[in-house]
Amino acid sequence: MVYNDTAEGLGGGIWMSGQGPAADSQGNLYLSTGNGNVGTAGNPGNTTNRSDSFVKLTRAGNHMDVTSWFTPYDWQKLEMYDEDLGSAGMVLIPDTTLALGGGKEGIIYLVNRDNMGGLSGSTNSDTNVLQSFQLSGLIFGSPVWWDGPDGSYLYVFPAIDRLRQYKFDRTTEQFQLPAYAQSPTGAPDNGLPGGTLSVSANGTNGGSGVVWASHQLTGDANEEVRPGILHAYNAQNVSVELWNSEQLPLRDSVGNFAKFCPPTVANGKVYLATFSNRINVYGLLPTITFQVSGAGLILTWPVGRLQQADAVTGPYNDVTGAISPYGPPLSGPPRFYRVKVR
Repeated sequence: MVYNDTAEGLGGGIWMSGQGPAADSQGNLYLSTGNGNVGTAGNPGNTTNRSDSFVKLTRAGNHMDVTSWFTPYDWQKLEMYDEDLGSAGMVLIPDTTLALGGGKEGIIYLVNRDNMGGLSGSTNSDTNVLQSFQLSGLIFGSPVWWDGPDGSYLYVFPAIDRLRQYKFDRTTEQFQLPAYAQSPTGAPDNGLPGGTLSVSANGTNGGSGVVWASHQLTGDANEEVRPGILHAYNAQNVSVELWNSEQLPLRDSVGNFAKFCPPTVANGKVYLATFSNRINVYGLLPTITFQVSGAGLILTWPVGRLQQADAVTGPYNDVTGAISPYGPPLSGPPRFYRVKVR
């Protein structure tokens, strides 16, 4: 199948800062397109050319038909000043017929994905959307979504701004404004692209949701290679930062930031591409737990990772056995323990 969004025109790049198309259960695809021709001469509503638009594509034989679309009223300004709507991908809100996205203007648009509204009849506002709200920076990559134990949330991390968390009201099908929470620190205030996001969680379970955000540590990564940083935030309230890669940079430093590459989470690990000729793999370090029990000390450790010594300087010898309590007496000479990372 082939879809050309400017079949009789120019531009209309489908880039979305590396974000892939969204798709529904019927196989329809949803894209956000970049600067280029809108409609044909004298008819900006013609679907032949559909730059700076949200589009819903439905398969029809060996091609894709535009079966719904939205274009901001100020599409001519977007084209003139390089303010692509298509700099970010689209999000389909679970268990609804709603979709959303945004671009370099920093506006989030909420639309009905089956009837996105086409082109506004107004020359100074978007009267054809369900909701829109202005952010303070350009949007690259894609917003992300989580249905948590206490609500449904949208997360977006604009350039020169902080990670923003918005709560979605499923009764009114609107976002509550202003933002529900924001991160304690932001992306650098003198450059692009802002944060690239992923969410991991154990379903809707409380305490399990994490928003992962990758961005440049300093400066502008638009046309330069800059050092990067990876953050982990509490998805129930992103004002709580759980960890970042600069807390112990000798061990965890990202290296050079790879823009438009979201963190990938799988099997308890976080994988992050870099421009330092490597992929970083982050995960939980093994730990020992200690518990006093009567005259003994109960230790629990990972298999094959615990070592013991009679002096802090060693030598350390492996403690064999499976994951189980180990109870040295509290009296007598001191003993020292450490856990091997690998």
